[in-house]
Amino acid sequence: MISVLNRSAGFFSQFFFTINHYIYCKKRQIDFSLDSSDWTFSYKNDWTDYFKPLELRFGNVSEQSRHGHGTVLEDVAYSEYGNVLREVYQYNDFIQSKINEKRAELQLENYNSIFIRRGDKLLCESIFIETTKYVEKLLEKDPNCKTIFIQTDDYQCVLDIQSYLKENGLYIRVVTLCPDNLFGFTMSGTEFYNTSSNFQENQPYIDKIRDMNIKNKIIFDLDKESMLEHMITFLVGLDIVLNSKICVTDYSSNVARFIKLWKGDNVYTAFSGKTQYHEAGEELDMHMIRCPSY
Repeated sequence: MISVLNRSAGFFSQFFFTINHYIYCKKRQIDFSLDSSDWTFSYKNDWTDYFKPLELRFGNVSEQSRHGHGTVLEDVAYSEYGNVLREVYQYNDFIQSKINEKRAELQLENYNSIFIRRGDKLLCESIFIETTKYVEKLLEKDPNCKTIFIQTDDYQCVLDIQSYLKENGLYIRVVTLCPDNLFGFTMSGTEFYNTSSNFQENQPYIDKIRDMNIKNKIIFDLDKESMLEHMITFLVGLDIVLNSKICVTDYSSNVARFIKLWKGDNVYTAFSGKTQYHEAGEELDMHMIRCPSY
């Protein structure tokens, strides 16, 4: 069986469907491989630009098929995805060296993290949550926090957290890899400026940062060198989050759900409202039978 990574969606949206295909094949001892030759995030060698080769070899090739984004071969619980993450998500030596270099440079020890994804997610997937809610939840869980690493695509989050700490007389180190001119990634650019959000409560924030987003980076438009730079920053920052003591996020993005599946009990949501898509302040149910991409 071949699992296809292409240009159909974001990194972790595609990743979770590939995990589903991997689980299906592993249970049935079916040979599994990847086709990432047309993958959005490729530089030169596709999946192995960043990760170790991914395949299963049982000598059972009776089921010869190709499956990509959107195809769930077997409905399994969130916990089953979490059980195989470390088999699939393994950095190659190049990315591991970049992680080691950055961690040494930043001198991060005994730190917590916050992950916030905004950008075009605010149009249809994510409820806008005040940045202070993430900090308040983190300090509730660790009142003695000394360092916060912020993984985000919106530098306004960093500015908000710095202001909150200053206003409250809190001497906490803030670290981020987010450029100070980045105010939200988009998968395609124009709709972020011209389309109203599905969530009325998001519109004031979108309007606030609209002018700052005119020169926004669009994932699908990055050239190869820019994509490599983007992926190094993304993967290094994400690994820093995965190795933090506590992470506060919300579960409206695939990245956040990946973080929860990887870290388990040390991840908390900052969301406390309720919509047709979100339950009030609930943690992810690891027994829920659904592909995390949904």
